[in-house]
Amino acid sequence: MIHILGAGVAGLMLAEALERRGQSWRIYEKEAEAGLYASGKNAGIIRTYETDPVMRHFAEASLAYYRREEPSFNGRGLILRPWDVDYTVPPPETRQFSHGRFAGLFLPENGTVEPGDLLRRLTHQNFHKGEIRYGVDAVPEVDGRRVVGMGTGIQIPFMAKDRLVCACGEGSIALATLFNRPLGLIAHRRTLYEFRNEAHYDGPVEWDEETGVYYRPLGDRLLATGGEQIPVAGEAESEESAMAAQSSGDEKMLAILGRENPRLSSHLLVSTRTCKRLMPLDNRPYAGRDGYYENLFWFTGLGGRGVSTAPALAAALAGLLCGEPAGRELAALSAGRVDV
Repeated sequence: MIHILGAGVAGLMLAEALERRGQSWRIYEKEAEAGLYASGKNAGIIRTYETDPVMRHFAEASLAYYRREEPSFNGRGLILRPWDVDYTVPPPETRQFSHGRFAGLFLPENGTVEPGDLLRRLTHQNFHKGEIRYGVDAVPEVDGRRVVGMGTGIQIPFMAKDRLVCACGEGSIALATLFNRPLGLIAHRRTLYEFRNEAHYDGPVEWDEETGVYYRPLGDRLLATGGEQIPVAGEAESEESAMAAQSSGDEKMLAILGRENPRLSSHLLVSTRTCKRLMPLDNRPYAGRDGYYENLFWFTGLGGRGVSTAPALAAALAGLLCGEPAGRELAALSAGRVDV
């Protein structure tokens, strides 16, 4: 049995990959629904341009998954002015941003998914090898170098071949402390802004990494954000403090967005939403063995790359859990790369 903590996109993608391999699994989600705090509120942009070759490998494989499996995928393309240029791949064609001030790399095969639709599809599959248990705040228990079960008010003992995968996003910070693992996970808060799409823009995603601003069509709205990511104290942050911090930063961010494109003017603002992104210090996610505990695995720290890379990462991790060798790319993301 593979026990998975967290029913976000990472945990659900892993369950789907295990299901296809005929491997028994079970997800434990402490909330009453999937993807409540992070994945259900992100921008849903699928991009493959990465200067990190490991992440490019998983992003390209994930794009193939979305084109094949996800009905909400829209191959609208992406115009990107990258912070770093990858000289190891042939340069894509260039295209002007809609504001006309400069051009960027045009990736016509990239696009968007709708995170809510994606989560609904993943949670409503006809599962045969596993189940999702909501409202279960499972706490792992260890003995020596093994996870031996979980306590939650009910006891979940582990059999000898059982394994645990921590795929619970921000909750992984507390788990890293529980396991005394120096993973260096940092949670950041980012606010996304929805504007009335009065110009009826329905073109590619436009992303300027130099300012951090990106925006994408979302029906009759435009969804946009800027580069500001605010470190937060993990799960200890209260809803009140998060709202206060968001309010104080809105005026500054709306000014940045308005300068980037008049379509993002503050008088067109409809609503805001906040997501949290968890990243390791080296900006590579963890997907693989723990490196100390024999039956513990991590699938966390995907940061802003979560939706873009989760399908391929999950498929590779499922192979590892089913006895296959890790492969060069997945081995680079093992938690064992962190000194004990």
